[in-house]
Amino acid sequence: MLSHFIKMYDSLNDAVVALKDGQIFFYNEAAAKMIPDLDKVAPEDIFPAQYLRYDAERFAGEMKLGGLNVNVQVTVDGSYRVFTITPADTDGIEDMSNFFSSFSLELKNHLSILKMTTELMLSHIEQQDDPKLTRYASMIYHSYYNILRVTNNVVSIGEKTSGNKTLNRTMFDLIAAISGIANTTQHFVAERGVTIKFDSALDSLFVYADHSMIDKLLLNLLSNSLANTPAGGEITVAVKKTNDRFIITVNDAGTGVNPDVLKNVWKRYAAERDLTDPQAGVGLGLSIVHCIALMHGGSVVLESRPGAGTSVAVSIPLVEPGEMTLHTQVVPYEDDLQKFLVELSGVITPEHYTHKYMD
Repeated sequence: MLSHFIKMYDSLNDAVVALKDGQIFFYNEAAAKMIPDLDKVAPEDIFPAQYLRYDAERFAGEMKLGGLNVNVQVTVDGSYRVFTITPADTDGIEDMSNFFSSFSLELKNHLSILKMTTELMLSHIEQQDDPKLTRYASMIYHSYYNILRVTNNVVSIGEKTSGNKTLNRTMFDLIAAISGIANTTQHFVAERGVTIKFDSALDSLFVYADHSMIDKLLLNLLSNSLANTPAGGEITVAVKKTNDRFIITVNDAGTGVNPDVLKNVWKRYAAERDLTDPQAGVGLGLSIVHCIALMHGGSVVLESRPGAGTSVAVSIPLVEPGEMTLHTQVVPYEDDLQKFLVELSGVITPEHYTHKYMD
């Protein structure tokens, strides 16, 4: 079997590490260059525990290796687990963080004027009771929230990859938070015929994490699943606790990801998309999910079945609060409803941006 691995992987430019029964069985020259003293370290010293235990034939993730962001593809075949490691596409993001911040500030100034003038029109539109005027206003609002989401996401990537973003940890009930988001999202997409189910054996689970970031993480996962789930489909959001971690999983029965695309799924701006589709994003959703997980000391894996669906599992360590420090609460949205109008803007219709939601 060793000769088989040597023939397949030894001359590859990508780093390859293979495990047999949980122990390092083979690595190629590229892996030896990327990971110092590879013959002396244990698998758990290299890879997140989630990557060593996740039960799927093929999945993808991203992690830090010696301070470098890398993409990881994992193939499981019986007692063998093969890791293919490539540098992540993050060059230039850190250097452009300041540019993105300045760009965001200027764009948001213009967006605030756009929103203010639209709100001033609302009272007149309501008095007219004209369906056409109502629809036109909702289209303006929809575009506003779409642009705001893209702007926020670009800046978030710059902040998180450059290390300028810090966590605002608080104690909160994760079960209540996740189930609440799943139920509210169901309300927004009910007319699409998509069912969102929440599944957990836990009645409550208090965690010490950044509440707003966990919300953003889940809404990005739901937005991705909704974009690829046809009418009549089902999305399941699950939460469980294993040892010292909590795991959030979003599983859909949508279009799935082809194996040859899986290697690029974590690359910023590189995800396959239809450029003729005005609702197609810029490929930042999964990158933001990974960044939020990484900031919490966690990891993400993506398993996809072409034509059958996709499952994304986020694993984050449970940590104790330690010495409590009071922080000023950062409110990223105008109110609780706003986060849904922002984060789901790519997958819900303009009808959700009429005055009954805006008031």
